[in-house]
Amino acid sequence: MWYHVREEKLILTLSKKELCLTVPVRLSALLPHLHFLMRPLVLALQAGPDLVSQGLRTLELCIDNLTPNFLDPIMAPVINDLMQALWKVR
Repeated sequence: MWYHVREEKLILTLSKKELCLTVPVRLSALLPHLHFLMRPLVLALQAGPDLVSQGLRTLELCIDNLTPNFLDPIMAPVINDLMQALWKVR
């Protein structure tokens, strides 16, 4: 019984991460809320191949379009986890 509850929570968690990364939004509209996206981004990079791919695309979008002065403070709280997740991506 508890196994099914855990499995349902895992599916819900993965769905939330995927939703955070796949909803189409202009980067300019996302900027004020970008810090909320960092934790789901890290978790997506630690998940299965589909979420890793979406997480990498999201990270690439941020890096390509934002300056380090803007992006570094936003990424600072999760930078260690982000680097570990990127290191483990295959």
